[in-house]
Amino acid sequence: MKLGAMIYSFGPAIRSGAMTQRDAIVLCAELGLACVDTMSWLGSDPWPDVRKMAEDAGLYVACHIASANLASTDKAERRKGMDAVRMCIEETVTLGADKLMIVTGNIPDGSDRPSTQQRIGEALGALADEAKGANVRLCIEDFPGEQSPHRTSEELLAVCDIAGPDLGICFDTGNFYAGGQTPEDAWPHVVDKTIHSHLKDWAWADDGRHITSDGRRFNPELVGQGIIDYPTVLAGMKASGYDGVLSFEYEGPRDRAEAAREGIAYLRSVLKGI
Repeated sequence: MKLGAMIYSFGPAIRSGAMTQRDAIVLCAELGLACVDTMSWLGSDPWPDVRKMAEDAGLYVACHIASANLASTDKAERRKGMDAVRMCIEETVTLGADKLMIVTGNIPDGSDRPSTQQRIGEALGALADEAKGANVRLCIEDFPGEQSPHRTSEELLAVCDIAGPDLGICFDTGNFYAGGQTPEDAWPHVVDKTIHSHLKDWAWADDGRHITSDGRRFNPELVGQGIIDYPTVLAGMKASGYDGVLSFEYEGPRDRAEAAREGIAYLRSVLKGI
């Protein structure tokens, strides 16, 4: 398993001007990471330049991440979303990555989870076939929120079954909590479809901005300081034969560069012990 980081983790610093995308990539290299995940909506650098930044730092882009509304009940809106994904497939190729994660949109008003999964699965099935021709694999993750169409392992697999064998899963260790699962519970169900992973953590909080299916609330926390048992989670992933990227993610209020240093050091210590 290889350690990487999401550029998203440095998003507030990049948007404020305190850090550039190049700064984030150089920091990831200094921390001894293998790769980064890029975001289609974060940073203004041309994609060929971002690829060169990574290569100059001795890194590669493992996964590109994009957002497209494939959940809409409006066919024209879904076609627009599919066109956005096609553009991002081209971006992924330019970046030299072979995986593109799609944030698919929420359940629309007046719709339900199964029918939304059907629409998303059908769209991703067509797009996954196109992406395959560009040597890019599409994936979705367990996305949080009461209106997310795929929060649990069961819901992820339902979309994958509709889309067909070329759609993969990005295993997000934290987001399963929104659907009432732990990552330990979810992993055995999705291991065969998992092609990438994001590692984050949470802390329970009465005023938390996220909510579980049973009403508990939580906020972002740094890996190793929250509720997730990372030694157990990572040992289970290793034992099952997963040899892909473990991409660090942080969404909390701390300085993002300092959080990355501390969080990645923690993950490296866990990996040495399993």
